[in-house]
Amino acid sequence: MGKKKGKASFDEWHQTVHSEKCQRNFTGLSGAMEPEGAVRMWQRSEANGYRYVTFLSDGDSSSFKAVCNMNNGTGPYTNHTVVKEECVNHV
Repeated sequence: MGKKKGKASFDEWHQTVHSEKCQRNFTGLSGAMEPEGAVRMWQRSEANGYRYVTFLSDGDSSSFKAVCNMNNGTGPYTNHTVVKEECVNHV
């Protein structure tokens, strides 16, 4: 790690480099970001020509629950149930 820089240096970086390359696509609490991302991916899957059938998780069930609660609780695909798998070697 390099030498720490001050607020003025950060502000300059944020206004030039960061703002040009990064777009904010989520506003909310950090704990809600992962479930929201999962829902967005599952929502657009059929439009991209595929369906997810298994939800691989690290044990956090909030994202899985959010996906299952899509479409008033019927899940992302009304005629297919999403199956949850646990990643046992998750580090």
